[in-house]
Amino acid sequence: MNHSSVSSSSMDYQQLIFTLASYLKQLQYFSEKINLAILVELMNNTLKRLESNSFSIAVVGDFKRGKSTFINALLGEEILPSDVLPTTATVNRITYRLASGAKVCFKDGRKQDIAIHQLADYVTKLTDESAAFAATVKEAIVYYPLPYCQDNNVEIIDTPGLSDDSNMTSVTLSILRECEVAIMVISAHSPFSIDEGKFLTQKLLANGIRRIIFVVNAIDLFNRPEEADRAVKFIESRITDCIQEWAEHSANSKPYLTHIVKPKIWGISAFQALQAKQTKNMALLAKSRFVNFEYYLKTLLNQERGLILLEVAVHHLITAATEIIKTLIVQESELELEQAKLRKVAEAISAELMTIRSSKVDIVSSLHATVTSAKQQAQNSAYRLENALKKEASYIIESTTITAVDLSNYPNAFKFNLASSILDALQNASQTLAKELQIEIEQILNLSLSKLKEFIKILFKVITKISFEIEQLSLELSIQNNPAIFVDSIQQISETFKQEELRELSFSFFSNSELFVFEDNPSGAGTTWGAVIGFVVTGGNPGGAALGAAIGAGVGNNMRAKKFKENYQLKVILEIEKQLKMMNINETVDRYIYDAFYPLVQLYSQVIEKVNSWLELIQTTLSQYLGQQEAIAWDKRQRLNHIRAETQKILDDAQKIFLELSQIGSA
Repeated sequence: MNHSSVSSSSMDYQQLIFTLASYLKQLQYFSEKINLAILVELMNNTLKRLESNSFSIAVVGDFKRGKSTFINALLGEEILPSDVLPTTATVNRITYRLASGAKVCFKDGRKQDIAIHQLADYVTKLTDESAAFAATVKEAIVYYPLPYCQDNNVEIIDTPGLSDDSNMTSVTLSILRECEVAIMVISAHSPFSIDEGKFLTQKLLANGIRRIIFVVNAIDLFNRPEEADRAVKFIESRITDCIQEWAEHSANSKPYLTHIVKPKIWGISAFQALQAKQTKNMALLAKSRFVNFEYYLKTLLNQERGLILLEVAVHHLITAATEIIKTLIVQESELELEQAKLRKVAEAISAELMTIRSSKVDIVSSLHATVTSAKQQAQNSAYRLENALKKEASYIIESTTITAVDLSNYPNAFKFNLASSILDALQNASQTLAKELQIEIEQILNLSLSKLKEFIKILFKVITKISFEIEQLSLELSIQNNPAIFVDSIQQISETFKQEELRELSFSFFSNSELFVFEDNPSGAGTTWGAVIGFVVTGGNPGGAALGAAIGAGVGNNMRAKKFKENYQLKVILEIEKQLKMMNINETVDRYIYDAFYPLVQLYSQVIEKVNSWLELIQTTLSQYLGQQEAIAWDKRQRLNHIRAETQKILDDAQKIFLELSQIGSA
């Protein structure tokens, strides 16, 4: 069925060519966008062949199957070199030209015209020299006035044997991408091997070459025609089973197998056909069964060439569209995975930042609580000092022995000595309390510093984790804000801080002992009362007056000493209170605490300021990065969805076209 037949079947051939070309261009563009280079090349080649109305027939098969002899039989002349050993080392294209000749195309881009009889020197492995030369050749073009090629713009491609060499097999497979029909040459005496079956299904059928002509060659080697018929029949059954088994395991294969589920197989003798044409022996030509095959081939080219060209183009469309959709699904999945990974990393960074923030709040609160506690202690300093001084003064006064002689004979000296003792005790008590407060404040300072160092350790640990996550995201940060630089900066701040030795805390208590020398002349009533007591004790005996006076004097002296202590202690306590009010102990301790904590507070401030600045930078940068990546992902998702939707439309349309072409072909 040719162009006219397609038109008569409700399908306009030229319009269909235009539609397919448009689809091919679209899929080529989509393939470029999603980096499918193989499909770009496939679409480009298919488009060129469709627009140039090119048609290629590839002759394929294992080595020693007589492919070159078969093509020579088509030509009617021994043009291509042949031998019982693997011969063909390059691709040979046979195309129409009135004057026969050949051109060698080298792999380095050079081209050279040669005579046909020189072909063996360039494209075979018959000698070591020709094999070495053939390794530099990409392909050979054979020009010959073959009617098949002239009438239908057809080229016939001779390919190297499939099992001959891995490089040759790759060359053959690449040729199949630009062929519409394959002629598979099989030996009648090596009936369709497993490797030939794999090549048929995995390389021909799977790549959309549905028009396959099977040629069973060398039937002339059978003694009787019946034997040849049985061999051909046997090979036909094996091919049919192979195709059906493949079809059962291939998705949507039924529409593509219309013409090959029941393959047409031709038993021929290419050798006899070539000899017959060269000698014009019609009887031998008939015996070769080549005439029937040639008639079938001519009919196929004359009537179905256009249909086959469309089928191949549509199949390539379906193949490409299917592959594009699969790739898009994978890319969409990868995009979602990337976004999920991005979110996971971002969440990990945010969690680490939260750890820093929480630790920062704790450390700041701890310092505030520590300073507050120290200040509260300062408020108790005056109270503690007053109690300590009063306790010491009372102890000195109570433990001092006071005699009447001290009070009577040496009152000033006694009082001065007592005052000095009290002053020494008070000064010692003051310095002891000052030392205790200093030690307490030093301990608090060291505790606060150790907490800051612990915070810095946590900071380093967290930033190390964040640095790894940031590298994963490829976040761009300025050098000074790089996590590693930030770590170094904090490290330098902490290392340059030196806790200076605290100045000594002291309470400069009064040094003048005269403060405690009071003018105090106890009354002599003690002695008078003592005499009275003595009189009473002696029963009013006048003779006991002297004894009574003595007893009374003793009691009086004791009462005088006791009265002195009471009065003296009260005055000392009052004086202590008076002097403490003048000293303003709380202010002294408060100033001392401020001076002691100032460097540490400054260190805290520097660290926290750095941390706050860095946290804000990382959070801002992370938010901006996530926003950018989300925007990029959304845009990419939209583009992928658009490509997928358009490709699906092309695929659906191509499948409909293919079914219509299949119905036309089977009509």
